[in-house]
Amino acid sequence: MSERATVTNPGWSTSGLAGARFAPVLPEDEFLHPVAPGAHYATTETSYWGFCVPERDLMAEIYIWFHPALGTMSAGILLFRGKKPSSLAADFVHHHHFLPMPAQIGNYRIDAIGLQIEVIEPLKKIRMRCKTRSGICLSTCCSRARCRPSDARTATTSCR
Repeated sequence: MSERATVTNPGWSTSGLAGARFAPVLPEDEFLHPVAPGAHYATTETSYWGFCVPERDLMAEIYIWFHPALGTMSAGILLFRGKKPSSLAADFVHHHHFLPMPAQIGNYRIDAIGLQIEVIEPLKKIRMRCKTRSGICLSTCCSRARCRPSDARTATTSCR
């Protein structure tokens, strides 16, 4: 049997990652990192927020993939009630690829999905507002990795 690492994407491999630890997360990591000259096209940074409101049987995901070497991004919002076999079975999927990437992500808007994100305090507080063309509204403020939107249609949570 071969000891070669499995390459699942031409831009990276799992070789040498066993036992590796992540570097400490610093406040500047809340923002985009500089792209190295000649960076591979598969270079990616991501932002992910997951919400669970058990008393309303509501789950939500906001996931953004930045592709800085290409100057594009992918962004999506998923809303679902109850357990689903996969994210593709969500009750609401609003996802786009090849969107123009913002120059900074401290306060930006993704018009294609109606989402605005503002970093109030790096790694501690973020405000998100969303209003889609189909009438889905979300407004929440995440503090210390705890986000509590109240409802899928007209969610509002105060940011103190």
